[in-house]
Amino acid sequence: MNVRFNTYHLLLTTITMFFLVSSSLTAGTTGKISGTVTDASTGEGLAGANVMVAGTVHGASTDETGYYFILNINPGTYEVSSAYMGYETNTVSNVRVSVDQTTDLGFQLASSVIEGSEVNVTAERAIIEQDVTGSKSVLTSEFLENTAVIDLEDALSQQTGFADMGETQYIRGGVANEVSYMVDGVSMVSGILGDSWSRLNTTSMEEVEVLTGGYNAEYGNAMSGVVNIVSKEASGGSGVHGNLRVRHRPAGMYHWGDHMYSEDLWYRTNFPLSHWESELQDETKATGFATYMGHWYPDQWDGTTVPSAQQLLDTYNSQVTPDPVLGDYDKRAENEIEATVYGSPSSKMNYLLSFRTKKGVNIFPQGGEYNPERNIQLKFNYYLTDKQKLTLDVMNGGYTSYTYTESNWNNRESSKEAAWQPNADVRTPYDGKALAPWGGYWHKGPQTKDISMWSLKYQNTVSPSTFYTIHVSSLSDDMKEEQDYDRFQTTTEQMPWGGSQFDLAGIFRVEARQIQVNNYTESAALTAKFDMTSQVSKTHQIKGGFEFISSTLDYQHYYMEFAAGDVWHLDNVYDAKPTELSAYLQDKMEFAGMIVNVGIRFDGFNANHNYSENIFDPVGFQTWNGGDGMNPSNTEPIWQSYLAKKDWFAVLDGVTPADYQSVFDGVRNNGQTVASEMKTAISPRLGLSFPITEKSKLRFNYGHFYQRPNWSKILGFPTSWYDSDPFGSVRMDQWQGWYGQPGVTYERTIQYEIGYDVNFADVYRLTSAFYYKDGSRLNRWNHTSTYNRAGGSVNASGWGTASFRDNYSRSRNIAGDGHDNIFYTNNGYKDTRGIEVSLDKLYANNWSATVNYNYSLSSGGLAGYAWYYEDDSRANTPHTYDEIKAVWLSNSIFKTSLNYTTPKSLGSIHFGLFNEYYSGAEYTYYADDFTGLRTPNNKRWFPHKRTDLKVSKSFQFGTFSPSLAVEIINLLDNYDLIIPGGDDLKAWEEDGEIPKIGRSGEDNVWGFRNSISNPRRMIYLSLNVDF
Repeated sequence: MNVRFNTYHLLLTTITMFFLVSSSLTAGTTGKISGTVTDASTGEGLAGANVMVAGTVHGASTDETGYYFILNINPGTYEVSSAYMGYETNTVSNVRVSVDQTTDLGFQLASSVIEGSEVNVTAERAIIEQDVTGSKSVLTSEFLENTAVIDLEDALSQQTGFADMGETQYIRGGVANEVSYMVDGVSMVSGILGDSWSRLNTTSMEEVEVLTGGYNAEYGNAMSGVVNIVSKEASGGSGVHGNLRVRHRPAGMYHWGDHMYSEDLWYRTNFPLSHWESELQDETKATGFATYMGHWYPDQWDGTTVPSAQQLLDTYNSQVTPDPVLGDYDKRAENEIEATVYGSPSSKMNYLLSFRTKKGVNIFPQGGEYNPERNIQLKFNYYLTDKQKLTLDVMNGGYTSYTYTESNWNNRESSKEAAWQPNADVRTPYDGKALAPWGGYWHKGPQTKDISMWSLKYQNTVSPSTFYTIHVSSLSDDMKEEQDYDRFQTTTEQMPWGGSQFDLAGIFRVEARQIQVNNYTESAALTAKFDMTSQVSKTHQIKGGFEFISSTLDYQHYYMEFAAGDVWHLDNVYDAKPTELSAYLQDKMEFAGMIVNVGIRFDGFNANHNYSENIFDPVGFQTWNGGDGMNPSNTEPIWQSYLAKKDWFAVLDGVTPADYQSVFDGVRNNGQTVASEMKTAISPRLGLSFPITEKSKLRFNYGHFYQRPNWSKILGFPTSWYDSDPFGSVRMDQWQGWYGQPGVTYERTIQYEIGYDVNFADVYRLTSAFYYKDGSRLNRWNHTSTYNRAGGSVNASGWGTASFRDNYSRSRNIAGDGHDNIFYTNNGYKDTRGIEVSLDKLYANNWSATVNYNYSLSSGGLAGYAWYYEDDSRANTPHTYDEIKAVWLSNSIFKTSLNYTTPKSLGSIHFGLFNEYYSGAEYTYYADDFTGLRTPNNKRWFPHKRTDLKVSKSFQFGTFSPSLAVEIINLLDNYDLIIPGGDDLKAWEEDGEIPKIGRSGEDNVWGFRNSISNPRRMIYLSLNVDF
């Protein structure tokens, strides 16, 4: 009676807290086994029979009808036994448990007069899982080991609903940061920009649950999908297990086109000795060469002596010969080592330790030799009692990368200009920075990230039907990008800030001090949450919980342009301590003819930030601290001017510095502010499954899915100022970030899905789903569902921004350069609909296969105004027609996989084959003389095709099982083509000519073939040892 009272008391507490407290994700990490124990001869239920999960503390006794259930079981494969006095003990092996699912396991016990007699059977996993109400994939550790995948994201790209764009992944038309990663119940969504840490150790994973359709109320802050990872956990007293993997990619050239520094390129063959002899015939040029040599090489030249043609040739060849760090990019092998050890020295404890290090090699030349990365994971479980468990998780990872990463620092989640500024690698031979990518001309330095997580979790089983979890965790994310000027050969006397050194032919910037971009961010999120699960009856499993997150954020972006000897600073610097709250309540109802998942979720956030009261003048309320860009947090106050139309390069007639200061004092500093308010969202969720037969079901899912915009859109504070101005007056900036504004709230997607799943002959499984996603309140949208990897870019895109203009230019446009006050607003919408069909041939007779197809349509647009004016006499400007409603775009994705193991007589060699096909992007082209009706998207570009193969052979030496494998990515050497534009598209359409390099006239193979989405064939060699 006390147990029942305590159970309902805890439930009542959870429901109450739903309305009182707690945004982010919580996640299930355990599953459930249930069934009935019956007499084999009569079929009657056996009351009081015991059911135990071997190697664990989990077990149950049957009720008066023979029914039992066991909660809180980690995913994995188990032996489960049932025993009853006077009956044979029945033990079932290979019982698979998955996260948030019910494994149905019944026992039929035969009477026995021999005490201790036992029957052993092997379980066959249900082909159609009746309690799954949404689209879901489960990747097991066996799948990750046997499939031709290099990392987790590669494995995800093979799943239905995923579209892999080469550098980012999307689910069902969403954008990249709508997918959230979780490890053992801890969200890995980190940082100010909403990055997800996905560089995880696959050998440590027991199961990866991939949710691409609707999902339960326990999951929040993810509009498109959830990747829920559960680490391996050894059973009590089972000893030590582990895996060691060594992977090697030989050195080679993996991009399309010739070597970036080939001796056969135009700039190496078109400037022979005769060219320089001809140049010297021009007296003006000869004098210019003398000055050039004296300026850049003062130790050898006096500035008046004219060099010979041979000396010019030697100097030019030296200038265009790359540093070995660049030129030897195809001579470096890539190596990776990953090891995981897990075990259970006693029934009271188990542990896992996993380590991965990778010496990554870019396929392009870059500013450094390698892109190293690492990830370390520790997990320790200790059973205080049979009913109480304490879990410690620790993770630390990081990388240094000179090329594009998955971080939102590289796209418009950060700022306009972030999408334009490449990292320090070279992707075409005629890239202006090809000889010195570590310089300062329109690109960023290497990106270094360090991420740390710790988690302490306490689980208490209150009764056989109820357990709760108290979870405290911390996730910190530190990132920096700094350009490396120490590698310059020139001095600032030779090349001051704002200058560039070109080669003798004027093709490349040998060095440049034009732009300096340094970025620093630090974020830390401390999370406390409570979850409880209770099987209140045979048909009802209630789950509820709440969560509180407190974050500390520090964002420092410094961009300096050195024009005409002046320093133009464009910064985005802010800090904040926002908070988030969430709570959820859900009920899983399992009836004979219907399974229902119903729930509701509350989310809320408060930026805990002050904003300018005047939205047209966001920088008007505070003195800003610019910093020098080289020393984070070096913030010396600089003056801000309140005067309109200020001349930045001269003091206005009759106005003295004292006049400016008098205007500033007591006015600008005392601007009025408004405090941020709590933003909230309520998310109903409903999932239904209707088993038609044991081999088929109909399912339906509906839900509201909200997501908080990244903090940079809520808190951003970009500013612009010049060193030369005597007061360093600050004004607005539109390139280096977005102004935070108090009106930004949650984005929302409402998703509907109906599916039908059927099992044919216990060998084939057909799953199908129709889905519709109604995105609204978006602060960005694009056509990612119709993105084609061969196309190189989305067919059309728009951003949910609005600009606020004042007619006076009080803080904006003081220099008359057209900078505007740009905010993100919740004015975007998107409509995505599609069908997914998948046919699986389950593993039998040494082979299995999967075929899946996805067809989708997408459109979207922006509502409201593009420009808002402070001057009431000017009308706000609406969005253009193309922004209000984009044309519908369509896309098809076709994926197949085949796994085959040869018979033992042929060596038991395993073959894993994967193929993908993406339809080409739609585009518009009409010849100049076309006179008919022109409709948009009248053409479709070439498709993307790729085939991957893995061949492996395992051996057995006692408890050690080594295997050798060859993994071939892009087996058939398929390549994707990027849609050209303008005259290049016309030349392609009319004459079949590929785009040219402007000055040289060479075919631009490097820019026409997409080496990111489909690089040249790569071969990986690996050794894997299981023990």
